[in-house]
Amino acid sequence: MTGLFTGFQLLSTVFKSLDNNNTVYKPTRLTKMTSYEKTRLDDYSDVEELYHPPPPHGFRLTIFRLLLIVLLFVTHGLCYALGRYWQTMPAEHLKALTTWSPLHDSFPYSLHLQSLNAITWTGHPSLWRADPSDEGDKLWKQNWDSHPMLIPLHDMKKMNQDLDYVARWLDDDSMGMVGNQAHHLLHCVDVLRKAVWTDYYWPRGNLNPGHRTHQTHCVDLLRQDIMCRAPTDVYPLIWMEGESQPTPNFNISMKCSNWDGMWDWWRERQMTKSEVDRVWVKPPSVKQWPAPDGLAEESKALAEVCSRPNVTCSIDGEKVDVSRE
Repeated sequence: MTGLFTGFQLLSTVFKSLDNNNTVYKPTRLTKMTSYEKTRLDDYSDVEELYHPPPPHGFRLTIFRLLLIVLLFVTHGLCYALGRYWQTMPAEHLKALTTWSPLHDSFPYSLHLQSLNAITWTGHPSLWRADPSDEGDKLWKQNWDSHPMLIPLHDMKKMNQDLDYVARWLDDDSMGMVGNQAHHLLHCVDVLRKAVWTDYYWPRGNLNPGHRTHQTHCVDLLRQDIMCRAPTDVYPLIWMEGESQPTPNFNISMKCSNWDGMWDWWRERQMTKSEVDRVWVKPPSVKQWPAPDGLAEESKALAEVCSRPNVTCSIDGEKVDVSRE
């Protein structure tokens, strides 16, 4: 590369000399420094003997600056690409482990390290675990009590569902309703929590024949969800005062997604209560999923219980009519 550059400089000097009465400058060695004097091109039999001074220092500095700028741009591009990769990797991991969801592409999914508070014995339980109270009930309910949201039916095909059975929006037949599975799972945990405190929540007993069915449904749903995900976390066994054998320490660190962020995303898009009340009434002539075994018997038993003297059937304190046509 240097030889090519010197060659171009040499030719440039020669052509300039032809326009200047065949005059060029030749070096003379007086000392260690180089000086130049005029001479005629005709005095040289071989052009290769011409000598041209090396490129000036300013030129080399310019080349260095250009290379530095290019290097900075390349480094910036690599950092941006790596940043995007690390940002999207948790989301791609989520897509690989779950079926299609409207949250996949629009919710900023991320993971963070969190230590569990799961010791078996505690004198200062969190509100989630404390004895039942109105404050605790509110905390639980506000974290799972959500409304469905509407999504296009063409997206619902990605959920491997039969669209003929989907409850569609009354004002737009191309939209269908979906619920939040995370909220449903937490609701099931809340159902089992209340079962622990039966005397508090049902001091006079619970005659609803569907009550036990609801509880066993939640037990088996949580069982299926856990076995499907098959968590790979492990916990250590430690020595603890008062225990003669190694004791499990369930206060482990886990990689967790952003529950509050997910909830905020859903809350902004869920249907309003008035919209839900409108669509909660079954339209005539819709295709219906076959009733599962036991539903008719349970409904009949519930109607019988509610017809008994001194028995009031209610939901959230409001009396309901459980009769069936």
